[in-house]
Amino acid sequence: MIVYRKVEERKKTLCHIDCLKSMLIEAANAFSGDTLRESALGLLMEWGVFESALVDAISTDEDDDNDATALLRDAAMLTGRIFHASVSAMEHRGLCNELMEIVDRLRGLKLPEAVTLREPEGYAHYGLYPELYMEAAGRLSEELKPSEAVCVGLRSIGTSLSAAASAALAAKGCAVESFTLRPRGHPFKRYIQASRAVSRRVQSLKGRPFLIFDEGPGLSGSSFGSVVNFLSSLGIPEKDMVLFPSWEPDGEAFFSEESKGPWTRLRKYTADFDAVFVKSGRLSSGLNTSELVNISGGGWRPYFYRSEEDYPAVNAHHEKRKYVAIGGKNDAQGNGRAWKGLVLRFAGLGRFGRAKYERAVRLSGSGLTQRAASIRDGFMATEFVHGRPVAGMELNQLLLDEMARYVAFIDNNMDAYPSVSFDEMEEMITRNTTVGLGGKWTERLSALSRFRPSFNENGARSIDGRMLPNEWLLTPRGYVKADSFDHHADQFFPRCQDIAWDLSGAITEFDLNPMEEDYLLSRFLRHSSDRGALKRLRFYKIAYLAYRLGYSAFSAEELKGTKDGGKFKALNARYALKLKHELLAL
Repeated sequence: MIVYRKVEERKKTLCHIDCLKSMLIEAANAFSGDTLRESALGLLMEWGVFESALVDAISTDEDDDNDATALLRDAAMLTGRIFHASVSAMEHRGLCNELMEIVDRLRGLKLPEAVTLREPEGYAHYGLYPELYMEAAGRLSEELKPSEAVCVGLRSIGTSLSAAASAALAAKGCAVESFTLRPRGHPFKRYIQASRAVSRRVQSLKGRPFLIFDEGPGLSGSSFGSVVNFLSSLGIPEKDMVLFPSWEPDGEAFFSEESKGPWTRLRKYTADFDAVFVKSGRLSSGLNTSELVNISGGGWRPYFYRSEEDYPAVNAHHEKRKYVAIGGKNDAQGNGRAWKGLVLRFAGLGRFGRAKYERAVRLSGSGLTQRAASIRDGFMATEFVHGRPVAGMELNQLLLDEMARYVAFIDNNMDAYPSVSFDEMEEMITRNTTVGLGGKWTERLSALSRFRPSFNENGARSIDGRMLPNEWLLTPRGYVKADSFDHHADQFFPRCQDIAWDLSGAITEFDLNPMEEDYLLSRFLRHSSDRGALKRLRFYKIAYLAYRLGYSAFSAEELKGTKDGGKFKALNARYALKLKHELLAL
């Protein structure tokens, strides 16, 4: 099934170096506190993205050790030290000057004309913080007290994580050498392909602890496993290898059998987010509250539903961290208005979180969403709205009116660059229909080609993407759309689409009959002039159902044996039936 979607951007190499140089100047000119930390974090993240892209472009067939990769790694290590200095309230300008010299030298090398930059999903979506890796590295230093170490960053996000951790080790007096590796091949069977120069370098460092940094592990654990296998093949004993993942599963559920053994045998160091950010008071700083209630991973459901049977299906792996701060105050806009509570939800580090906050502020103008208060440390603070989620079959004229006005507001105000072509959309529909329903249903999809001319007629919008009943709250002031700020920019397939996607979502999820559907569309047209959305609606109904069919099948399999897994299995049957109905009508 096609569920995820990678986000990539092609940039000219020298132009992007200039952009990074501007970020470096900004960090050098920042003073202390949040401003410096935010600038240093942005520099660390973006240099890690660039290093991964450029090394991948240089080392297309195998990882190599040459002047360009060495210079990029030296620069990355300095971004780690600058970030460490910003967190530790240390002087950072001398480090910025050193990095500026390396950047200028890098421009003088013969480099690929362009690079493909990939979104760092851990920073953008999964709440991955470099500080946690610095904390874990600090704990290793206290326990093992190494005088020297080798930090291996797995491209892509391991580039910046290893740089930050290296800075923490260096601050404890540990001499650090570092390089990066790219796990290649099938996601469940990764391997490392390296040059003789890299192999010789690894063997020359034998006897030192090798610290391996990456996010994850995911479903297979094979990225970490590929590095362990590579180092073992060069004579590095497992006792000298230490893993730095983002979490520590037991490994029994790994799809890769060969990854299970090393995972259970090797030492692992992680740091707990709640300990570093919540219990320390850092996340609640300035919120006028002494306690944050964790409602992540579906933890919000017991507060709204009487029994687990009534819970909507949730894949906790895909939910952002969320906290409620009862008694929080909104003074971010300077109006002094007190709210009864705030919801803190991870929105993304650096530019990712800022973009979502700007959208949240604009959406607040519709009066149909939670009001946005601030963004800090990657968490967006929004108004806690007292109310209850709408039930699946609960529908009335007022709710249809508010849905139509909300979708029209997005259509009128949220222009975006299209993120999916017609061919990509058709591929997703065909793949998910074939796998989910069988080949005989795929034959009916040839009729989709008639929608190609109208596909881009009205352009894309940064849609809501989640028009499910439980995401609408009935409150004393009317209906409010929750969780409305970032599904257009997550790691899943819909992203920025025609507004007909949201209309199709509302029609599907609320199971509207023809009369209710006509009413919703007529009210939408009262607020929007986009009559073409109706012409494209059948195509997007099929697209929406094909995507949800894939997502529910994926989650049912991933959560097999759990109550949520059973709920997704039931949803999958519902989407399959509806998709068959639409294909018959097509």
